[in-house]
Amino acid sequence: MVEAGFWSLPAFYLQTSQKSKIDASATVVTAAYNAANKYLPQTVVADSDTGKLNLTTTFSFDGVGQRDPGQWSAHRCYRLCL
Repeated sequence: MVEAGFWSLPAFYLQTSQKSKIDASATVVTAAYNAANKYLPQTVVADSDTGKLNLTTTFSFDGVGQRDPGQWSAHRCYRLCL
């Protein structure tokens, strides 16, 4: 409830997934974000869709949002894929 003389902002929502066409040959990158852990990237799938390669990279983070050090190669793929 808004009291007299005060205003409120509209609801703000963060996305939990994104699908992007990155070139004319219809190569698609799909990214899913972890809503339970600060909307950090959870998975990235390059060349995603039916009949495609579906190259999946999965990420893990601790409770404060620091990437798991064992995921270094996945992190590099994520940066290149997006």
